[in-house]
Amino acid sequence: MSIFSYESKFSRIMQHLAESCMLNLMWFICSIPIFTIGAATTALYTVTIAIAENREGDIIQQFVRAFKSNFKQATVLWLILLALGVFLGTDIYILWHLRTTTQAALAIFWTILLAILFAACIVYAIEITFVF
Repeated sequence: MSIFSYESKFSRIMQHLAESCMLNLMWFICSIPIFTIGAATTALYTVTIAIAENREGDIIQQFVRAFKSNFKQATVLWLILLALGVFLGTDIYILWHLRTTTQAALAIFWTILLAILFAACIVYAIEITFVF
């Protein structure tokens, strides 16, 4: 069997690489409007799991079907998580500047609050990976 035959290991690896690039491109295009990131991420995970389970087919059709079927749920959930992320980011920005502009005793208090907020951001990042 030739290295360039369709059934060779090299061809299968290159096919999976091309499918991965196509999926990432589809995710990027569907995520350009910020409010659709949740639905695009859900569709990306759905098609990736289908590929891992060898339920392959036309990945673009699978992506679009998964995007449409999960759009409402994922968009509502994403908008809630986006608002929470903006809130956490704003809090970090404010506490960072309060910490650097105040005296020593109060700066310690702001530093402790900032550490707690960073821990909340880590929990937030973990939650986002599991939600979608």
